[in-house]
Amino acid sequence: MGPKPFSLYSPDTARLVRKELTHLEAHHGILDILPTTATQNFFLTQWSLTGYCCMLHGSIDVNRLQAACRAVVHRHSILRTVFTRLSEGGFVQVILKTAEPTLEHRLVIDERLEDVCASTVEKMITETAPTIGQPLVRFMLVSRSDKEHALLIRISHAQYDGNTSPILFRDISAAYNSNQNDCCSGMNLLPAAAPFQRYLYARNKNRAFPDDDPAIQFWRQNLQGASMTTLTPALGNGTGNSEPETRIITTPVSGSLPTVFDNITVPTLLNAACSLLLADVVGKNDVILGNVMDTRGAVAFPGIENTLGPFLNINPLRVRLEGRGSTTFAALCHSLSEQYAQVTRHAAAWDLPDIVEHCTDWPADTQMGCIINHLRPETGPLPLALDGVACMSLEKSVQLHLPPQLLFRCIAGRDRLEVQVLTSAALMDRASATRLAERLVAAALALSEAPGTLLADIRV
Repeated sequence: MGPKPFSLYSPDTARLVRKELTHLEAHHGILDILPTTATQNFFLTQWSLTGYCCMLHGSIDVNRLQAACRAVVHRHSILRTVFTRLSEGGFVQVILKTAEPTLEHRLVIDERLEDVCASTVEKMITETAPTIGQPLVRFMLVSRSDKEHALLIRISHAQYDGNTSPILFRDISAAYNSNQNDCCSGMNLLPAAAPFQRYLYARNKNRAFPDDDPAIQFWRQNLQGASMTTLTPALGNGTGNSEPETRIITTPVSGSLPTVFDNITVPTLLNAACSLLLADVVGKNDVILGNVMDTRGAVAFPGIENTLGPFLNINPLRVRLEGRGSTTFAALCHSLSEQYAQVTRHAAAWDLPDIVEHCTDWPADTQMGCIINHLRPETGPLPLALDGVACMSLEKSVQLHLPPQLLFRCIAGRDRLEVQVLTSAALMDRASATRLAERLVAAALALSEAPGTLLADIRV
């Protein structure tokens, strides 16, 4: 028997949420009310909604596509989830029992399909706040002729991650291709997938007694005496202005892929090089680097491989560089590799606000100052495969707001490394952000070829 619905909130809180969402409960029913993760909160407050644009060529059965969209929402509870804010300020996610999204169909004649899609996607992802308390998933088919189409999908990053997003397109394809009888409801085209809420219940098991949890004990020991590493506008020629339109996203900087050594992976090598770069920027020998981590391995349950959801956490990796005169770059990499393995075992159990509360004396509103995200290049066939229709391209659009933070996106391909810096003009100007990306690419390559270099002799 699974966990009891509504058991992660007090009866009073559950009643309050249901009262505020009476209109949704009347039309759709409420299956459960759950707390959000810190990563979901990050996506709800600092990211816009995500817009996917799939350019298609071929004849499309609009009724079958409508049914497929309904089927995928019926299959995945996270797509029937709405997000809203409690009166005391926290977020909740409310899972609806039913939802029947419509497939909007728009015809264009004189305009270029690409231009219409670009403007439509931008409007779709910015016109609605992620925490509006209404279903966020939206589907639109834009057609210019019988053969020229684009499927637009709106979703929140609080409902998916990079590893699970292909499931969305795979399941739309499966529902469309299996619907030979032109079923319009979509209810029976796909079986229900293991729901994302199982992950939320599983990670909540030890929260009643944090002092007895090995994860809390680990974080207390690992972060003892540490402080969060933050950047200030003065360090990067920032303006101090935090308006969203001042966001900075650099052009990706590309270089040769670093050479791995001693079973050290490229992500570990980049963590080490990035920590040296961060230490140089802030002038400290003890820094915290946030790592975006896949948490599916830490909280597993039957069917998780088919579950759509944001199985992510941003965990602190502490890097101590006091012994630069006797520590080589290779030794730093091995140390970080061992720490990363320990963090991985506890990756899903507690979020940063929990760690701050139970393991540090940091302010309650502490945020990660510098984050690194290791990504794989997108290879292979595109995940949307409708019978008789060619998927020509798949593009994703999203807007970020990172006024106090610095985010490194690192993509390691077969022989090339690509680094992109995301931040805002509040923290640094574009030239400074680009130089950081260039310094990381150059340092990673140089240090991979000379891992025996003492840290005291390294200039990044």
